[in-house]
Parts: sequence; structure tokens; C-alpha cells
Amino acid sequence: MRKFYTKGHQRYVRLTNLCSRRPACYVIVVPHHADPRGRLSKGATKNVRYAQASSERALYVKNARC
Repeated sequence: MRKFYTKGHQRYVRLTNLCSRRPACYVIVVPHHADPRGRLSKGATKNVRYAQASSERALYVKNARC
């Protein structure tokens, strides 16, 4: 599940790893910026801050190799 939102002066995306067996790695694709990447534990939900509210919103989140 992915939900993009702005809180205060920061942009966030809420990510959920629905897999119960392995961690998931992701890349948040933001135009004209280095794309933040990270790792989610199995079954975890995490709110990831990725940019200032004044910058562009992420286009999408893609799965990546761990």
C-alpha cells in the first residue's frame, strides 16, 4: 500500500511490505533529484520522508533488489 501526503513542510510516503517472508527494498522516484532508497522489514509499515513540501512530489515508488 502506498499513500503520499504532506505534513508540515515535508513530503512523505507510507509504505507497507505485505510479504511475510522477506524484506522489501524500494526506490522513491522524484523528478530532478537523487532518488531516495531504502529497505522495509517483512510485514512492516513505515512513513518515509523524502523531500521538502516546496519540491516536486514523487512520481511513484518502485521495487528494487536488496
